[in-house]
Amino acid sequence: MRSPLNGSIVSRQMALFSLFVNCEGIGAYSTQCDAESPYEAIRIFLRMPTLKQFLSTHSEWPNDFTVRDIYAFIPLEGLANVYFCGLGQKGKYVQINLVQTVQRSSPNEKYCGPRRKSVTLR
Repeated sequence: MRSPLNGSIVSRQMALFSLFVNCEGIGAYSTQCDAESPYEAIRIFLRMPTLKQFLSTHSEWPNDFTVRDIYAFIPLEGLANVYFCGLGQKGKYVQINLVQTVQRSSPNEKYCGPRRKSVTLR
């Protein structure tokens, strides 16, 4: 993204979303994408080749799901940063659980999580 003030490139912190995809009756898989919001994560996911590739061996399934096929998009009550998205087309349904996993760090940042002590077992 370019700064409106001077045109220089500005980096935005993007969240990392984990998507757990279940295609009713044929199987499930998981993937991840960077996005600014859960809805944008679904839009990005639908442009990625993973769902089309997963469904390619199942000729009875449509392989062109789009945002128009969303029948539900809701946050899961009582859970922070967890959402459900349902896609449906021609009687075939894809259920996606999205989890905002972490804030994506820049390449120059180092891990700053908790440090663990080494423990020697006796």
